[in-house]
Amino acid sequence: FELRVVVWDCEKVPRVDTLEDAIDIFITGKLDDGTTLKTDTHFRSTNGRGSFNWRMVFPVKLPLKSNRITFQIWDKDIFSRNDYVSEA
Repeated sequence: FELRVVVWDCEKVPRVDTLEDAIDIFITGKLDDGTTLKTDTHFRSTNGRGSFNWRMVFPVKLPLKSNRITFQIWDKDIFSRNDYVSEA
């Protein structure tokens, strides 16, 4: 079976880099079994909004041991580690 999730967009994402006036947003989805998928990156958002239209397709085996999925927002960095922004 598959669990399909569509990430359309996000808004009000705070900038976490103090050196830049923009944030490079991507979103990860993680199941409790450790399966993690991510969207593409919305580069140079200056207003905290990102648009994706991205489909995450998680392979699952039923019955599930846990039915939790966690989404995280990240700021992509090229020369250092990505910055964690938020989680739901």
